[in-house]
Amino acid sequence: MSDLIPADNLAASLRNVPEWELEDRVITRTLQFGSFAEAIDFVNDLAEIAEVANHHPDIEIRYSRVTLR
Repeated sequence: MSDLIPADNLAASLRNVPEWELEDRVITRTLQFGSFAEAIDFVNDLAEIAEVANHHPDIEIRYSRVTLR
């Protein structure tokens, strides 16, 4: 399991990444793409990075929108 951000540092950490939000104790980000194919290309690129880092986010794909958790 990845190292968790301590609760007292979470607010400060999220200020550094304003695109990310805290939802039900989970950090999330939703990205909008121009098409389904663009969204899938992004997810494929992300999968390669996640494998190398051994850090695997939950990924939800809804047509041209991708949500990471």
